Amino acid sequence: MKVNHITFSEILEVWATELWPGRSSPIEPHSAISFGHFPFEYNMKFMQEPPTFFGVFEATNLVGVNSGHGTIDGYRSRGLYVHPLYRGLGIGKKLLLATIDQAREEGKSYVWSMPRRSSIDVYESVGFVKVSDWFGTETAEANCFALRDL
Repeated sequence: MKVNHITFSEILEVWATELWPGRSSPIEPHSAISFGHFPFEYNMKFMQEPPTFFGVFEATNLVGVNSGHGTIDGYRSRGLYVHPLYRGLGIGKKLLLATIDQAREEGKSYVWSMPRRSSIDVYESVGFVKVSDWFGTETAEANCFALRDL
């Protein structure tokens, strides 16, 4: 399965129904959250960076997604999701590698993300390192900051 560039409207459907169902705040193409700060700090300059959206299809079904956007010298990987029937096939890894490649193309020096506890293994498999404690809740949905130098 190949990673493709997709649109915000394509990824939005998956994010809204699968990754963040019931979310109260609007889902935007990118985020102003700054790396390493919890409680969160925001930098509205990030909203000027063009986002890139990635998807993996099985026939016409979108089974995996991720996105990325610049954050000054870094690049944020955001919204990784693989449909449960397709997990364990390397799709998450391919999506993260595509995001890392995009960060390199844009001349960034590192990639960062806020993976859930339930997905930290796939991030570590492509070189991310957990650099914070878990925050949010004490469940599989808890997040941390993870970093990968380029």
